[in-house]
Amino acid sequence: MSRCQSRDRLLRTLTPPPFRLLLSLFVPAQHHSGSVGCPHEALHVDVSSGASVADFFTAIQRTCPLPLSVAVSCAGILKPAALVDMSEEFFDEIMGVNFKGTFLFCRGAVKAMQAAFVADGALVTIASNWAHSGSPQYSAYAASKAATVAFTKSLALELAQQGIRCNCVLPSYTDTPMTATNSAQDKARDAAKSAMRRAARPDEVAHVVAFLCGPRSSYVNGSTIDVNGGAMI
Repeated sequence: MSRCQSRDRLLRTLTPPPFRLLLSLFVPAQHHSGSVGCPHEALHVDVSSGASVADFFTAIQRTCPLPLSVAVSCAGILKPAALVDMSEEFFDEIMGVNFKGTFLFCRGAVKAMQAAFVADGALVTIASNWAHSGSPQYSAYAASKAATVAFTKSLALELAQQGIRCNCVLPSYTDTPMTATNSAQDKARDAAKSAMRRAARPDEVAHVVAFLCGPRSSYVNGSTIDVNGGAMI
């Protein structure tokens, strides 16, 4: 998932009721705070930093009148590297954003929900179909997303009795600025993996996330939902 177009589409999708509170992460915030076309708060956060994430949730509690009841962890980076060429720094960067960032964000969100005695919380993480299939040159990315899936399922078991549902969305190749720089050959190859022979649109992912955040999914917990056009069946 891109940290811009897919996130912005999600903001537009979640803005109408029944959602009580909408918060978004922008890097840097000033570049995006007026670009989405719906009411929201834009804050800069480094999800791989525990201090930065803690400051983010402190700012939420200080500035927002309503308790946090819905949280979507969707920050991520995607970079290729063959195993024999992969440095420790490269691996740590991928895992630091994609998995450690998910851990830090979810921990902060759950603490905020528990502090406010939220009884109908929803936590959604974003993984990837590569969590199941893997991908050459993207072993670190695929591993970070597989970790996210296992992490989310464990949270679903841990937090259900506390009124917090946890689910994970697994998109396949999605048409976002993150993939816009891919070569035409790579785009055609990735689109051909889907039975629908095209990339996913950001709104197609966002609507699934919105469903998991809302009351119509009140009995959905610990699920991994594929949004891949039939790339994996």
